[in-house]
Amino acid sequence: MTASFRLRSVPLSGSIAAALIVAFAGLAGADQKPASALARSNENAQVLIAVLARFSPEGAGQFGVSGLDEQIFDLKPGLAERSVQATEEAVNVLKGRLASEKDPVVRQAREEATRVLRYSRLMELRADAERIAGSGFDRAKYHDFILAQGLLPPALLRKAVMEEFLARRKAS
Repeated sequence: MTASFRLRSVPLSGSIAAALIVAFAGLAGADQKPASALARSNENAQVLIAVLARFSPEGAGQFGVSGLDEQIFDLKPGLAERSVQATEEAVNVLKGRLASEKDPVVRQAREEATRVLRYSRLMELRADAERIAGSGFDRAKYHDFILAQGLLPPALLRKAVMEEFLARRKAS
């Protein structure tokens, strides 16, 4: 997807679109899958498409979603928080479905889409930290800090970066 679908530091359709591409890639060879597996894969993609359509109708239109012509890119207050929450809810829906999925191809597509969304969140966090720190941003120190945090939920990792990592940089 093009950068025009993602505002720097606002996690919108760029990450969702990337996850959709990965999810659809799992449908390659769909003619070899039973119809029920294909239908489940399509249902999974719809979870992400719904989030994309909600925040970037134009981006959803590129995936063939119709009926959004009157809607425009969402710039209402709290956009970043709302889009993060909606994306995390979509990931949780996919995780829930993954737990009961038996078809290995459908499982793989779900797992990959979830991984892409997580990775994009990490990249967005780093972009935010770079923007806030400005020219004093040190990627090596940032990555050392991230690794030192261990396995944290995304919201806690963001809080640690904003309140600890960036605060230390300002103090020094």
